[in-house]
Amino acid sequence: MPLTKIRKKLFVLDSFTLIELLVVVAIIAVLVAILLPALSSARESARTIQCAAKLYHIGQGFQMYLSDWNGYFPNMDYTINGYHPETINAALHPYVPAYPPREHPTNWWNASEYWLCPKAPYRACPSYGVNMGFSRGNLNTHPWDGVGRRTKLSQIPDPSNFLAIIEGGWHGNITDWDPEITYWDRFHWNDNYRLCWDTSVWGPPFDGPSRSKVSLRHNFHACAVMVDGHTVIWDIAEYIDNNRWLVPR
Repeated sequence: MPLTKIRKKLFVLDSFTLIELLVVVAIIAVLVAILLPALSSARESARTIQCAAKLYHIGQGFQMYLSDWNGYFPNMDYTINGYHPETINAALHPYVPAYPPREHPTNWWNASEYWLCPKAPYRACPSYGVNMGFSRGNLNTHPWDGVGRRTKLSQIPDPSNFLAIIEGGWHGNITDWDPEITYWDRFHWNDNYRLCWDTSVWGPPFDGPSRSKVSLRHNFHACAVMVDGHTVIWDIAEYIDNNRWLVPR
């Protein structure tokens, strides 16, 4: 048999028909449709874990702060005994850098990567804030029962069940949290505070839409670090508990 005929025969045997090609394309399309949601879910899980890891790192800095200050928490309220208000990112800056290395004298209000959630829509503002119950409220009466003194670790009955630093910034009731309304998901700018961002989270006991609340950025879950230093990833039901926000004074 001539060589050209042999090559032609082999080419015909090795070729795909149009139907076979369409079947292969259809199989690939089905596989992509199956795998894409799984990949999206894996990416979301990775961001949640990364956020929790950042809060764990911040929690370790918080423990060092408590050790250096004899168990006293940072003061977030300027009305307490004449203390100057101290944002949590400013208080923990010696342990967890609050802003990037200064390349320009005016960039100190930009949060460092340590304080940014991977899902946060606003990249200059810190993503995490301190439980305002350290400075205000009274578990034994009601959330707005005046202003207490600067909280000390010994006042916390159960540090493993008491919120310290939480994903926050949402300006509305957390039951109405909407990931599409990103301009409602950041802390207030306040020149009276160090580093200018009012990084305080007013939990469910403190009602009022104008205050920064918990941000449920991770599939309606939010990461937090407890007073004892361990991290949690909770849905809204876990955050609605006064015992996790208010100090008995």
